[in-house]
Amino acid sequence: DNGIAYPQLAAEGIVQLNPEVIIDLVSSFDASPRSPEAMRRQWEQLRVVSAVRQNRVHVIAGSHALRPGPRYIEFLEQLALLLHPDAFSPETNHE
Repeated sequence: DNGIAYPQLAAEGIVQLNPEVIIDLVSSFDASPRSPEAMRRQWEQLRVVSAVRQNRVHVIAGSHALRPGPRYIEFLEQLALLLHPDAFSPETNHE
């Protein structure tokens, strides 16, 4: 609520917010020694958070998710599928 472009939350702040879904964005896994699964496992420390208990922690990697541009629509499609999977038919191609 303080207008910071990229606010940082401590674990206590996340617990207080208690989100239903967590989307963890990373620029690339090529430069990181951690895998998407390892990043998800880190969230297990916050089992009191609804998103963690319900297995609704998702990791999206790629510059398309962090930098607006022509490929930003890919991020929006991924986000929509993660948040509302029931809104998409099984025949829909999400690649």
